[in-house]
Amino acid sequence: TAEWLGYYLITFNSTARGGADRLWYFEPYKNGGALGYGNVFYYQNIIGEGETPCYEISSTFIAKWQKDDYIEFYNTLKSEDAPEEELLFKNIQTTIYQLEQVEIH
Repeated sequence: TAEWLGYYLITFNSTARGGADRLWYFEPYKNGGALGYGNVFYYQNIIGEGETPCYEISSTFIAKWQKDDYIEFYNTLKSEDAPEEELLFKNIQTTIYQLEQVEIH
């Protein structure tokens, strides 16, 4: 949640496991509505029989926020069939910098 008006650099990083051979859509939301950018489509191939792939998902973008604006992230399955193995996020990290405060203009 933003403490004051300004531009914010937002980075989301995570490793994921499972959910292979399916198309996924990662999307940031601001105040409950789709932000419209920072979106990521991703697809992970199965790498071998009996092996569960592990991969990274990341997004970096700049958003203008008012005081009390907030961000949420949604991940949606876009393929028709559910994956054989559930998609699990691990090591989630979100970093948010208010750019004027760190003197980046």
